[in-house]
Amino acid sequence: PARGPPSRRSQSSDRENSGATLGSALQRFFEAVGATLPARTGIIRGMRKRSGLFSAAGLCLAAMLGAAAAPAEGPPPAQAHRIEALVDRAAALVVDRGEKAFPEFRVRGSRWFNGFSYVFVDDMSMVSLVNGPRPQLEGRNVMDLKDASGRAFHREWTKILETADSAWVSYLWPRPGHVRPSRKWTYIRKVTADGRTLVVGAGVYQKGS
Repeated sequence: PARGPPSRRSQSSDRENSGATLGSALQRFFEAVGATLPARTGIIRGMRKRSGLFSAAGLCLAAMLGAAAAPAEGPPPAQAHRIEALVDRAAALVVDRGEKAFPEFRVRGSRWFNGFSYVFVDDMSMVSLVNGPRPQLEGRNVMDLKDASGRAFHREWTKILETADSAWVSYLWPRPGHVRPSRKWTYIRKVTADGRTLVVGAGVYQKGS
């Protein structure tokens, strides 16, 4: 006998099963390349959950566009949003004024350099152009500078920024005025100013580390 059209419940179940299958495939892909499945910033922040899963199409779009995403164990959302906004404002200033903006980033107690939070600027060859708490690094190539775990984290940034305009990264780095390294979550953004590509960033240290 001929079958009637599938019920709404059946259609809903099929969509959920399909979404779950694709979601699992995406998770395996991200794990295979050593990345964290995007969780909260960029395009992902604006998505809504459906049946406990992110829209599979939305995840694909975010992956293709390289949307910045704070790692799952990164800073709390409020801190992440604050750092992203700070970097975005600093990046806009660099685009508008170029190197003339750099002195402002070095002023301690300003919006750009306050407490343990500070804006820094490197070029894409990883020559440090602005580093308020460590001015001795300015003018030096820090490409192979390693954190306390032995990672050349600046080198990792250049690889990430080959395919993304912004990203969250993590490494071990001392707070300003301290020697002991702490876990730091940093948001970096690639911009073009004065005819060259620069990296503008700022971060937040893990509480209690």
